[in-house]
Amino acid sequence: MVERSRDWIRQARRDLEAAEHQLAGGFYE
Repeated sequence: MVERSRDWIRQARRDLEAAEHQLAGGFYE
């Protein structure tokens, strides 16, 4: 169960970083 949580957190962090990059790209364009 802990491993599943860790994978979920890793995936959520990856999605968050992708969203931040999209936001930054939108601001700088």
